[in-house]
Amino acid sequence: MRSICNAALTEDFGCTTVFDEQGRIQMVHPMNEPFPTYGQFRHIVVNKFGLKEVQTTVYGQARMRRDAVVDEGSYSSQYANALECLEVDAYYCKDRPIASDSDGVLPTLVVARAVCGVTGKRLGIGFSIIGERQDAYKSAIVSMAMPAEMLARVYGVPVDSLRGHTPTMSRSLLSDRGPAGQQSLLDDLEAKFPVKSITVSYSGQSKPTVESANPRTPKLEGAPSFLQSSHFLGSMMKREVLRTMAENHHSNIIERLAPAVVHEFHTLAYPATPHFYWTYLSERLRTCAQFMDWRDAMRAFGTRTKFAVLKSGLAWKGVTFSSQELRDGLHEELVRKGVEYVSGYTLSLVARCVWVEIRGKLLELEPSLRIQSDMEELLLPLSSLVDLVQERAEVNSATRQAAQASMVQLERTVKEETGFSLNAGQRRGGSPKKTASALAEAKALRGAPSVPTRRRA
Repeated sequence: MRSICNAALTEDFGCTTVFDEQGRIQMVHPMNEPFPTYGQFRHIVVNKFGLKEVQTTVYGQARMRRDAVVDEGSYSSQYANALECLEVDAYYCKDRPIASDSDGVLPTLVVARAVCGVTGKRLGIGFSIIGERQDAYKSAIVSMAMPAEMLARVYGVPVDSLRGHTPTMSRSLLSDRGPAGQQSLLDDLEAKFPVKSITVSYSGQSKPTVESANPRTPKLEGAPSFLQSSHFLGSMMKREVLRTMAENHHSNIIERLAPAVVHEFHTLAYPATPHFYWTYLSERLRTCAQFMDWRDAMRAFGTRTKFAVLKSGLAWKGVTFSSQELRDGLHEELVRKGVEYVSGYTLSLVARCVWVEIRGKLLELEPSLRIQSDMEELLLPLSSLVDLVQERAEVNSATRQAAQASMVQLERTVKEETGFSLNAGQRRGGSPKKTASALAEAKALRGAPSVPTRRRA
């Protein structure tokens, strides 16, 4: 405001500055005409445009909305039913997972979640690493349609920890302008969601339910530092899945409940949590949720992947996958027909479960490990599996060089210790003769007692 006043005094009123006898600078008018002070100028502007309009122009709409003295209403007041709006957003874990093959740390794990905009219930979860990515949001939407048993297999958590999770899908989606709002994803979602809304930039209040559901991390002052977790990537993903599902049973949402609903919750002995609010509305058929089969959700939002058909199974990024249903004739049929690749789907950071489509049917496959191993090792980013192919080739090259050096060492050692080369000898025709002396020598070497030979009289 002061800068505007100064510009007006100079350009509109034509004021100039002079120095008095004591060296103090003063503002004067060349024609000795009156001009306003800053207080008078501000009073006139506020009376003309209003205080709110002036403050909005000076501080911006986002700050005025955030620091408003009086609320203009609840965001959720426009909704009445469960899952009338689905909000998606992502947060960064405050700690960094440790690397499984070194003492270093991995980049921060990003957790994308799908939350009901009315009840606050956490419905889906997905992951990404090295930044917020579309695959995480797609995985979160797919997980919404998964049964609890399948979701538990995907992330390796107990089924009991997913209590209250039911397959569902929304008719609308609300996101910010991050990766969930990019045009490539919007084009893909256009045929899946009737309504796809994007909030304005830098406006968390436009989707307050999911924003308030994200964990808070206080910023520490002082020298830069980071929190190194004791969790590997797989166990950290498990932790976030368990945290997300547990929040459905301990988050307090009593401020969202109308007085009549509070009375009914008291009568039913319901706690004011997202799970019971969802249950309350669903029992009264106040829900906009619709059913979507997990297979359709996987085809719509899963990451399309090609699997190579091998004799050992279906391979992808150096890992071989199979299942009992695949082994019951389908795998052999693919090999006999000479099929090289089949199409399938994967989820971000998940390699312990993949899905392939054969004869229009979606099959769930698991890794075929040569030895017993921890399945958490297969909770990897897709980029890590790409690196795995390169690493496998490099390890193979190093193995060939080491094997060649070992064979050379073997041949030299055998020559030095025995006087003969490793494959010394010659091929002779016929069958080997079994002489008595050779047989006796063999028995002696074996430690068998020798049988005296009877001579004929």
